[in-house]
Amino acid sequence: MIVFVIIAVAMTAAAVLWIVWPLLRRSGGDAGIARSASNLAVYRDQLTELNGDLRNGTLSTQQYEQAKLEIERRLLDEVRPEQTPAPTVPHGARRAATLLGVAIPVCAALIYWQLGSPESIGLERPVAGAKHELTSQQLEAMVEKLAARLAKNPDDANGWAMLARSYYVTRRFAESTRAYARAVELITDDADLLADYADVLATTQGSSLEGKPLELVNRALKIDPNQWKALALAGTAAFDRKDYKEALAHWEKLKTILPPDSDFARSLASNIDEARTLSGAGGIAK
Repeated sequence: MIVFVIIAVAMTAAAVLWIVWPLLRRSGGDAGIARSASNLAVYRDQLTELNGDLRNGTLSTQQYEQAKLEIERRLLDEVRPEQTPAPTVPHGARRAATLLGVAIPVCAALIYWQLGSPESIGLERPVAGAKHELTSQQLEAMVEKLAARLAKNPDDANGWAMLARSYYVTRRFAESTRAYARAVELITDDADLLADYADVLATTQGSSLEGKPLELVNRALKIDPNQWKALALAGTAAFDRKDYKEALAHWEKLKTILPPDSDFARSLASNIDEARTLSGAGGIAK
C-alpha cells in the first residue's frame, strides 16, 4: 500500500510529540504559573534537542523513545493536577495533553496500525516496564474534561488543537476534525496545525486527500514550504491521482530534509523509486 505509507512512518516518529509538543511551543499568559512555565520551558528545550537528535540520526528510535518517555515522566510530575491545584484553569488543558502524551508510547499507536506499515519504526511500541500507564477509560475521561473546559473557554486556540489531537489518538476522527476546524479558525498561520488537520480529515474520507484536505495541505506549504507532513501528504495526493511527476517533486524535496540513514528516508526512497517506475510506465509525468 503506497497510500499513506510515508505518512504512517513519519507520524509514528512524531506521534508522542503530537500531544506534548504543541502545548510547549506556545506560551501561556497567566501570571500565577511562573515557576511551572519556567520548568516547562526547560522540558520544551529538551524535547526540541531530542527531536533534533532523532532527525539527525544521532539517536536510534529506541533510544529516542526511552529518553522521550523519561522527559514525559518528569513533565507529568511537574504538571500533575492533583499535586498543583492552583493553576488548573486554563492550564488544566495543558496537563490533560501532557498525560495523554505519556500514554501514547504505552497505547501502541492507536492510529498508525490502521494506516499501514507500523512496523517500519519502533516508537509505537511501549517501553518494557514503562510506568504511568493509562487505561482507555482514563484517556477518555481526560479528553472529556478537556472538552468541558473548552466549552467554557471556546477561544482557547491551543486547547482546541490539543483536543483535536487527543480525539485523533482515541479514534474519534469526526470529533477531531471539528476540533481542528475550530483551532484553525483561531490560528490561521500554523503550518503544522493545517497539515495535521488535513491528515485527520483525509482519514474521515477513506484516506482520500482530494478536496478540503488537499486545500489544507497547500495552505500549509504556502506558510512553510518545508513542512514535512504537508510535503508527504502532497506527494501522496499526487501519487493517488497518478501525477507521478508532482509526487516525485514533493517527495524528493522531503528527502533533502531528512537524515539520509533514517528509517523514514529509506521508506521514502522506496516510494520515490516506485513513483519513478510508474512515471516511466505512464501517468501524467512528462
